[in-house]
Amino acid sequence: SKQYTLFFGVVAQFCYVGAQVAYAGYFINYVSWVRPGTSHATGANLLAGAQGCFAVGRFIASGMLKFVKPRLVLMGFLTGVVVFACLVIGLKGNGGIAAIFLVLFFESCVFPLIFTLSLRGLGRHSKRGASFIVAAVSGGALFPPVLGAVADALDGNTQKAFFIPLIGFVIAITFPIYLNIFKRKTLDGWTEKVKVGIDEPTKDIETGSINEKTGGTTHMEKL
Repeated sequence: SKQYTLFFGVVAQFCYVGAQVAYAGYFINYVSWVRPGTSHATGANLLAGAQGCFAVGRFIASGMLKFVKPRLVLMGFLTGVVVFACLVIGLKGNGGIAAIFLVLFFESCVFPLIFTLSLRGLGRHSKRGASFIVAAVSGGALFPPVLGAVADALDGNTQKAFFIPLIGFVIAITFPIYLNIFKRKTLDGWTEKVKVGIDEPTKDIETGSINEKTGGTTHMEKL
């Protein structure tokens, strides 16, 4: 089942990264469409502001991870991404621009959380698993040209074409749904493990020895 989780994570990462890159690549076209008359220079400034929201979201998510389980943070942020990605398609003017800002805000922590949660429990296979997850960024080469082709087919309507990255986000959110339903106990077990350090020695009655855990390694000492 660990392998299934990994490959589910690879698919989610592929679709998520593709959608994220599509959003960044067509951000200026989008704001020019939903607010006619917006220059490309203004669009570039808005993109910089949205990327600032992305950075703020990353710091907020990092702080939340000290108190909230990663699977719940991922679920919450990806839910925000999907909700506002729907509004991006439906709103005009400043409402649409605010929605796309919030999409970038909630995107902030998704990539690293999918990465780490996909690798939980793989042990010595973690390096190989990580290589699969890294390869999944190739989704960024697929979604933008598809979005562009759809926008051209819709007479340049970039806003309607943004349903392409929405599909990617919807596929990606099935991963944290899966984790929270089927992998909750396994993932939470990692956070509840004994802290690294010296624990109180416990006496083994059968062997008459002391079992002492130091830094996760067991040493047996005869009484």
